[in-house]
Amino acid sequence: MAEAGALKLSPMLGQKNNEPSILRRFLSFDHILLLIGFATCALCGPLPQYNLILSFILLTCVVLSIRSNTFYVYAALFMYFREFMLLGGSTVYRVYSYLVIFKVILDIKNVKLRVAALPPMIVFSLFCIFGIGRLDMRAGIQSLMDLVVLYFILAKILADDDLMRLYLFVFLLGGVASGIFGWTAEASVNIDVGVGVTTEITRVYGALYDANYAGFYYSVCLLTVMLLKGLKWWMRAAFGAYFFVVLFQTGSLSGLLTCLVALVLVVIMKYRSRSIPFLVLLFFCLIGFAIAAWNVPAVRNIAAIGSIVTRVNEKMMYLALGRWDMLTTGRYDLWQTVVSHFNRQPMLGKLFGGNVITTLMTDESLFHKDLACHQMYLQSLLNFGIVGAITIFLSLASTFVYRIFRFFTVDKRAENSDIKMIQISFVAVFLVFGLSVDYFVDWRFLFFFLI
Repeated sequence: MAEAGALKLSPMLGQKNNEPSILRRFLSFDHILLLIGFATCALCGPLPQYNLILSFILLTCVVLSIRSNTFYVYAALFMYFREFMLLGGSTVYRVYSYLVIFKVILDIKNVKLRVAALPPMIVFSLFCIFGIGRLDMRAGIQSLMDLVVLYFILAKILADDDLMRLYLFVFLLGGVASGIFGWTAEASVNIDVGVGVTTEITRVYGALYDANYAGFYYSVCLLTVMLLKGLKWWMRAAFGAYFFVVLFQTGSLSGLLTCLVALVLVVIMKYRSRSIPFLVLLFFCLIGFAIAAWNVPAVRNIAAIGSIVTRVNEKMMYLALGRWDMLTTGRYDLWQTVVSHFNRQPMLGKLFGGNVITTLMTDESLFHKDLACHQMYLQSLLNFGIVGAITIFLSLASTFVYRIFRFFTVDKRAENSDIKMIQISFVAVFLVFGLSVDYFVDWRFLFFFLI
């Protein structure tokens, strides 16, 4: 439970029993600070000239919240804006991470350790010190610190359903701010697609520095909107429409496919034996949307939808030509390179890894260039070796299967069933999206692993 004096669930996320109005319940000191913190992130794109002031205001909100458990919720904003809120040569996030450690030390007797998360945490920690640390010890220690901070934040928010729902709601607000950043800070990339005659499309990635990562996050936001209890119907509609738009603007086919897979899982979890009619309805809705996107000019001329149509047409042509390299946007060749390197390693390297290919840095001596694996499973083999990869994925798979079994037998009617479904769907997105991207050992993605 939350500590004495800590805020209870935000108005949007509460129950309906004789409670004050939404506005009255939200106007509490710590929640107002959270709203101000969200506003600073939302404005850093439109008003870059005031970034220092906005960052200082955000830090002030963080410091003033430190006595409450809502302090941990600011991590939901930093999942998007870690690099963009700057204070001189440092970031607000880095100061926040030090404060988290300080608060945990003072409150250590009330922290419940998550034993199931310890095996993968040990693997990640060893890699930070002996892998990343071999190239840059400072970066290795900071990566390790980020993982420790994440571990304790999850320990706190998962122990309190109200705090968890508040965290997820602020995560949605962070997604809104990321979309605003993408539109106002030119956070996008133009690419040429097509076979023969090419077409330039724009992929907007917001505050997430990569269009596929943005697709991952916005897919997660859509799932959260569908599952989180306490949101009014108009909030679900507004959030849903917003994240639908920004997801399409990323141009991420991986994001759309993963979102569809997770949506099927959500329908099955929510409706169980009655899920077939809903899945059939979903299928026909997709068919109808596809027909409109490909054949109705008013729909296809919408830039975001037109970009997706162009990319799908390109993929279908490459599939017909048997061009697996182009079908996977060059990933197939990368995967072959990675597999060849893994096979050439000595047995110790195969078993325990030690190669450094991360979102933070890459050992360029491995392939004589800065190479991304674009595949979480191959990345884990290189970084952690067979032993490490088995450890982390066995831990994840056992927890995932246990949660699914428990949900259908025990938790499906529990008061926190929404949180249970969100945990399951987050891990599903992590596993599916990992087929096309790599995200070890970035804490902002390991959040979905360790949740």
